[in-house]
Amino acid sequence: MVYSSVNAQPKTAADGLTSKFIVNDAGELDFSVCDRVHYGIAGAKTVSEEDASIKLIGKRITENYNAASTETQFTEGVYSFVEGSKSIFASFFGDDTYLIFAVDKKAEKTAIISEVGRYGVSTTSLALTPQGGDRIACEVVDEKTLDISFPEIGGERSMHRFTKHEGSIEALCTFSGEGKRTGTDESFEASLVIFSDGSFESEACGFIEKGVIALDTEGGSFKIYPDHPETGERGISLVGTVPSGKLSFAENGTLTLAELRIRTSSELSRDKCDLNEKR
Repeated sequence: MVYSSVNAQPKTAADGLTSKFIVNDAGELDFSVCDRVHYGIAGAKTVSEEDASIKLIGKRITENYNAASTETQFTEGVYSFVEGSKSIFASFFGDDTYLIFAVDKKAEKTAIISEVGRYGVSTTSLALTPQGGDRIACEVVDEKTLDISFPEIGGERSMHRFTKHEGSIEALCTFSGEGKRTGTDESFEASLVIFSDGSFESEACGFIEKGVIALDTEGGSFKIYPDHPETGERGISLVGTVPSGKLSFAENGTLTLAELRIRTSSELSRDKCDLNEKR
């Protein structure tokens, strides 16, 4: 919405004062996706065919006003959905980002797709905004249950019921291989373990790094999002440069990670290596 007045002062679109909102399933205006709502008068457009115009007027809150509760049962962490050969893990991090990691082992070659983006929560409303995509409406059912929309492997997006994952996460696949230090002929050995929720642990020259990885077997690519090097915090937005590489299948159906840039010491620099899945 665009403001025509803020604090009794006239404004135009050129002033850049805007606020975003959505209409939830109950037909209510949800401003949880907005950074700030100004005190004033604003106009907005809706998708209504009968009347696409809407006028919003902000009023001062009286002292005896009781605001509706904005508390939510949502908690950060890992949620999972498992059905037959398919498993989907959704991880929600403290930096308001998420990773959904889907694996299907039905075919000879394991199919993996991932989605990363930002999320917002307001009471029972869970909003996911994938990188480069539009907002997706999901739901907080209770403190351990979420209804999350996610694209099926090779299919359309659909809603699944996820439950809070308790206990350890199983290893999905293990890789090993070699690389060369940048600017030298010195080689080194490296290994990588990817877990079912998309988290990883790498080791090279005795140095261990952890984080999450987004794999796309159909697109043939991967990106890693390392934990913050100082605090150890996990999330999608914690590093400025996201290491990426090529993902492919060997003739025997195992996965290969090419041009993975891995840390070999406490220094922040990275060296390239090629890793092959071990079976």
